[in-house]
Amino acid sequence: MPEALAQNLRMPSPPAVEPIADPTACAPESAEAAGSAPVPATAHAPAPALALALAPGALTDVAGIAVGHAELAGRPSGCTVVLCPEGATGGVAVRGGAPGTRETDLLAPGTLVSQVHAVLLTGGSAFGLDAAGGVMRWLEARGHGLAVQPSNQGASAGPPMREPIHPPIRVPIVPAAVLFDLWLGDSSLRPDALTGHTACEAASTAPPAQGNVGAGAGATVGKLFGMAHAMKGGVGTASLRRGGITVGALVAVNALGDVLAADGTILAGARSGDGRGWRDSTASLCADPNDPSDASDASDASDASDASDASDASDVSIPSDQSDQSNLQGPREGFTGAAPGTATTIGVVATDAVLDKAQANRLAALAHHGLSRAISPLTLADGDTLFVLATGRSGRVPDAATFNALGACAAEVVAGAIRNGVLAARGWPGLPAAFDLMPGAAATRAESAEDNAVAADAADTSDAADAADAADAADAADANPVVPGR
Repeated sequence: MPEALAQNLRMPSPPAVEPIADPTACAPESAEAAGSAPVPATAHAPAPALALALAPGALTDVAGIAVGHAELAGRPSGCTVVLCPEGATGGVAVRGGAPGTRETDLLAPGTLVSQVHAVLLTGGSAFGLDAAGGVMRWLEARGHGLAVQPSNQGASAGPPMREPIHPPIRVPIVPAAVLFDLWLGDSSLRPDALTGHTACEAASTAPPAQGNVGAGAGATVGKLFGMAHAMKGGVGTASLRRGGITVGALVAVNALGDVLAADGTILAGARSGDGRGWRDSTASLCADPNDPSDASDASDASDASDASDASDASDVSIPSDQSDQSNLQGPREGFTGAAPGTATTIGVVATDAVLDKAQANRLAALAHHGLSRAISPLTLADGDTLFVLATGRSGRVPDAATFNALGACAAEVVAGAIRNGVLAARGWPGLPAAFDLMPGAAATRAESAEDNAVAADAADTSDAADAADAADAADAADANPVVPGR
């Protein structure tokens, strides 16, 4: 990306943002008070330094790629845009049973257009596709898009025109995919063209924020048994470099199933009755409801998980307001399925390798192996879709052996991005995050709250006479908590 364009995409360094002291701080403002205006996601609380480290790297490690987030102010929803304004070879693999997409047919091998200029990931279900219009207008205003020359061929009279009457018309190519988040808050508030445009304005080549941002603002996981047992999902990103080629992924994790660590243990998913154990969605689906031994085994496994959690994480403390399900519009108890389209994991894989459209589509297919490593089960209700963008900036054309390695790396970074998305997420009323169930989470929240009060005191007080204001500031912070992305 030329420096001038990079400067155009790069935002100023965001100001430091205080960590959220408690998951209750993720409670949204009322729609009446906040409206539906998008808010650029340029500053967010850091990921917790707890039991599990995040996978390294980011999608923006790939040259020619910039990422921007924007969220709605009225409820947890938003969009994430991946910009490649100079064009990148695009591919896609739609493997889910209930996808919501735009401009995927043109990515098929054999179609005319090979270069795309952005990919949009958005909440709001099919309504959220409106946000792509804002991305198109942002690109058009800056002269990016497929150049379409006016034609004078076939004119019935008059001399042939040596030059077009108008400058070239440019049509930005912006494929998109949606996820379902309408059961959080006021479902009439959805990402629109303004949200997409705002995400473009916020785009940067710096590593993007993860967790409750952009398309992941309203993402949830572990919904097989209803929203009463679900957990918060989010956006994650990761990258790898091999043989002079970089591969990165950014994924919005909104799966029906559970999210798994590399060793197969559950990081976030359908919770047991007390909220601290795991139902294990795959084991529950595979159990024979007519076989008492299967039912007994499933019950024993759940009880063992509960007991293990109680002994190993005695300090786990889920805020009391997360038992309040009134803000969730989805089904509650006894739910053993999902309507099509009410889940979905969507993402973008980018590489600086030189690929043609057929290779880009094949790479997207291979990248889906990362979903099966990090999410279980994958279902017909999920609309899983992964795009590929190949910028070609490395100048390296992979041979067969290198492409195989590229596919393996793509699956790895997708799996890493999925795990990062749930580990970086924060809870929302009724929906705890993985962070809330980790040993030490309660202590970390308390320490963060204390640190925030001290920091506010240091910023606002120049001498000891102002020390009395610190308690008032802390009380005010508790009464009006910080909302991510504001």
